[in-house]
Amino acid sequence: ADRGRAAGTLLNNIIRGGTNQVHGSLFEFHSDDWFAARNYFDPKGLPQSRFTSNKFGGAAGGPLVKNKTFFFLSYEGDYLRHQNPEFATVPTADFAAGNFSAAPGFTIVNPLTGIPFSGNRIPLFLQSSQAAFLTGILPRPNVSGYENNYFANVPFINDGNRVDARLDQHFSDKTAMSLRYGLSYYNTQQDAIFPGLSADGGASRLRGHDAMASLDQLFGPVAANFQ
Repeated sequence: ADRGRAAGTLLNNIIRGGTNQVHGSLFEFHSDDWFAARNYFDPKGLPQSRFTSNKFGGAAGGPLVKNKTFFFLSYEGDYLRHQNPEFATVPTADFAAGNFSAAPGFTIVNPLTGIPFSGNRIPLFLQSSQAAFLTGILPRPNVSGYENNYFANVPFINDGNRVDARLDQHFSDKTAMSLRYGLSYYNTQQDAIFPGLSADGGASRLRGHDAMASLDQLFGPVAANFQ
């Protein structure tokens, strides 16, 4: 309740400090579509979505001055290459040519005369050149039906890097200081289902900083000050 007025997650970062001995670790986590079931939203018979995820990094800590000054460093990378399954509606070959005879449930009327077109076919001389150009560069359906009849696995990239550093100074058995700094940097890119034609893709960059400084002072067995 004391941290309201904010939607989302609230985090307190706590990381280890160095000791008088140097210690370190490395890690790698890999996952890809070879280890996963078929995406539920990918139509059968069409190429399945691909993804590759790599999370890796390491940490190290130790003394700069024994019993006095200590360091700790950590790095984590998170690299994702993914394909998002998406659907769109595109004209069939007949629709692109002005032939709507197979379209159920409606009649196309000539706006100049108010009379329905014969067989729901628009004559070539009445078709818009701009519309003909656009329908000519759009792909044709690869899924049955008139709506959501085009499917594609659209590339998605999300790359993240995080670094944390901590420095501890023990001035005496009763006085200690700690400094910490963290940096995170994310790049995200979502391609469009029709590259170069639609604007549904996009890219973003997010950079985050966090820092902490603390001073601990023991005044006696029953009194202490932490700032």
